Amino acid sequence: MAQPFVAENVMGEFHQFSGRERDTDWLYYYRARYYNPHLARFLQPDPLGHAGGGNPYVYAANNPLSFIDPSGLRTYTVHGCCQSTESRERWATFSNELISSDPDVRVVNWSGKIFFDVVPSTKAASDALVDQIIRDLQSQPLTPGERLSLVGHSAGGIIVNNVANAIRARGIPVGNLIMIGTPLFPGSLNAAMPSDVPITNFDDKYDVLSTSKHGPNVTNITVVQPHADGTFDAAISHTGYMTNPIVINTIRNVIAK
Repeated sequence: MAQPFVAENVMGEFHQFSGRERDTDWLYYYRARYYNPHLARFLQPDPLGHAGGGNPYVYAANNPLSFIDPSGLRTYTVHGCCQSTESRERWATFSNELISSDPDVRVVNWSGKIFFDVVPSTKAASDALVDQIIRDLQSQPLTPGERLSLVGHSAGGIIVNNVANAIRARGIPVGNLIMIGTPLFPGSLNAAMPSDVPITNFDDKYDVLSTSKHGPNVTNITVVQPHADGTFDAAISHTGYMTNPIVINTIRNVIAK
């Protein structure tokens, strides 16, 4: 099997062919899994499964001079409206928590000026993300079997629903659509949800902005998020998803499947 080249820099640190540092003795961390050059193979199978090739443990199709080894995943995350600097930082931290399942997480920033799907800013934000995804795919196409996931909180969930519909109409598959505390009213105030995309929806009974979603392709997950003193209010319920370990771990599992 082909084996990545290893070189020592002037600081005495070891870097392998693709620029990865050694994480521990003869193990290199590729964000999604570990590679052992002594065995000339990954220790965990390719997230793509056999869509990535006949051997799910091989490095770059045994040809690291010509190929890279993609994660097989790509995730875009979109924050909600009216975000303060603190809220945006919390969303960035939440998005970073997903990297253990998908090293290719792309955080989308937008103006945050939106009211459901009525004012022009909603369409502008959705169209901008569609354009971004198309540009990204032109420069870095999805590999065979690679899944694209869209994650949105609050009004960001409305945007990712719009985007899922728009890019599917262009022939781009969506692997997962994940909405968190989203006030989506499909077919009335908002666009209908795609019927052939797995949808995971998180809501909280104390969150007045969240709604349950309906359809055979929808999984609703209800979480309850109290204050430290055990009381509940809408503000904590609406923002608490971003630090809720149940929400984070569930999304990790969804996008990694």
